Amino acid sequence: MKTDFRAVLLAGGRGSRMASVLRGLPKALVPIGGAPLLALQLSRLRLHGCTQAVVVGGHGIHHLRSALKAFSHSSDVVLLEETSGTLPAVLTGLGALGSEPGPIVAMNADTIVDVDLALCIAAAPAWAAVTAVLTELPTGQNEGLVILAATGQILAFEEADRSGLDLTPAPPGSSGLPSRERSLSLSNCGLYVVDRERLLGDVPRLRTLGLCWEGHALVHYRRRGLLAGVAPPVHYVLDVGTPARFKRACADAALIHQICGFRQDAFESHSRLA
Repeated sequence: MKTDFRAVLLAGGRGSRMASVLRGLPKALVPIGGAPLLALQLSRLRLHGCTQAVVVGGHGIHHLRSALKAFSHSSDVVLLEETSGTLPAVLTGLGALGSEPGPIVAMNADTIVDVDLALCIAAAPAWAAVTAVLTELPTGQNEGLVILAATGQILAFEEADRSGLDLTPAPPGSSGLPSRERSLSLSNCGLYVVDRERLLGDVPRLRTLGLCWEGHALVHYRRRGLLAGVAPPVHYVLDVGTPARFKRACADAALIHQICGFRQDAFESHSRLA
């Protein structure tokens, strides 16, 4: 299944824990099987039907600019600079996409997720400002467990937040995926379907909350009952954020290239021409 959508790709991470691997490069350019992670992610987005991608960078923006010239096959990839945090980065990316109707996906450039993006988009409930893609698989991310109600509403991001659970029923709607009778503890994949118009309309309020997409914006929408979660089949997920997980990604390089629909020969040819 495939659908047309646009994407915001967050590629600004400094990757301090990956300093020994990155050697000054931004985390989005870590090489997996000879290909930069950002090239793999863009290949995967195109494979699933992405018509425009906005890459929002920060640390090492000049490296990202050079890399995009070398491996981007399309003028529909735009690079923007936003150094002040992940929440401003998302808002910057959404603003750059233009006002054309259609679904929007926001994702962390350093997390590889093998999931049907068209299914995630179709499953996002209409009442949600943001819908997070969740999984029972370990992701390697650090935001803890996500508590998902049978309604499709996210109740909390981690077990430590149980005292602050908002048990107010979600607005009418469902995730579009098989419902579960009880709340589930799941992991966040770092992949979101977002309501662009609603978020941009909330910019004045969102900018007062802080700089963190997960820790500020998503908590804000959870408290308002506007944060949904869907748990489609996820076949592989890996946050390439530590040397150990980078080592695993390198061992899984052939699988990751397959997931992303990436052709090394085409990449090398295009890089030489660039």
